[in-house]
Amino acid sequence: MEAIRPDQVVARVSQLIERPSWDAIPGINTFLTWKQRLENVDAQVLQTATEMGGLIELLRQEAPTRVLEIGGAFGGWGYVVSGIAGPHMEYIVIDPTPRGPFTSKVTDMLQEQGVALTHLRKKSQDAVVDVVKLLDGKQVDILHIDGDHGRAKQDFALYRQFVRPGGYVIFHDILYSREASDVTPVWADIRRGFYSVEFCAAQGGNQREGRYTDGKGIGAIRMPCERKV
Repeated sequence: MEAIRPDQVVARVSQLIERPSWDAIPGINTFLTWKQRLENVDAQVLQTATEMGGLIELLRQEAPTRVLEIGGAFGGWGYVVSGIAGPHMEYIVIDPTPRGPFTSKVTDMLQEQGVALTHLRKKSQDAVVDVVKLLDGKQVDILHIDGDHGRAKQDFALYRQFVRPGGYVIFHDILYSREASDVTPVWADIRRGFYSVEFCAAQGGNQREGRYTDGKGIGAIRMPCERKV
């Protein structure tokens, strides 16, 4: 079966959001369910419901089995994605936070989901060799870039090699926010060369330079598929 295109997902999600009930939006319901489980153990996920709900609708068909994340924060993003993952998802997180981004409870929840978690407590520029060894020639279905905003472009350049053809690279914080985001111009530049889609929530309607400032925004690009000769 041919995969649906990102623009088809956006059209579907946009149509669903116009409906009066959020029950009509499967991705948002999935997000809210898993978000509540995180809050029950005093953890959180930093993305908004409409933004992450749209992304879930896009990624659900992929049933990802191998995910690489730069900037793990509380582990919430990976936990939510594990809810739509294939069996035994491998989850590699690069985050130098001394105490680690994950509480023991979130780690336990991931393991209960059958997730094989590897946490590299290093800066992204120092972890490439470790990722090469861990993957051992395999590639990831999803790369999530949400670390040091000032390194978003470098992180993409370093880690795009690990994404399989047809896989997705996800950027968070692509919109201007109350704190100026270095990701915004990087995203605008990178997306031009790929099939891309944005999931951006308009919360409150404040705008600067035509962009909503309250939602942080999620951008996804799809890596080119290999052509059969």
